[in-house]
Amino acid sequence: MGESKVLSRLDYVTGWHAKAITLFQDVRYRGQWAFVTTNSITQGDQPARLFAPIFDAGWHIKFAH
Repeated sequence: MGESKVLSRLDYVTGWHAKAITLFQDVRYRGQWAFVTTNSITQGDQPARLFAPIFDAGWHIKFAH
């Protein structure tokens, strides 16, 4: 399944993470991003759909609680 199909099935909260991945793919934008989110990003099929593209893009999680 293509990345756009995977990311399109995310809920509202995880959609902001997906948007950050898309923004930072453009080499003009460099930096870090952070979100305070609900625990919905760890439920159902959301983790695989969200975190696989994050890690595949070379991003790392520095802090999670």
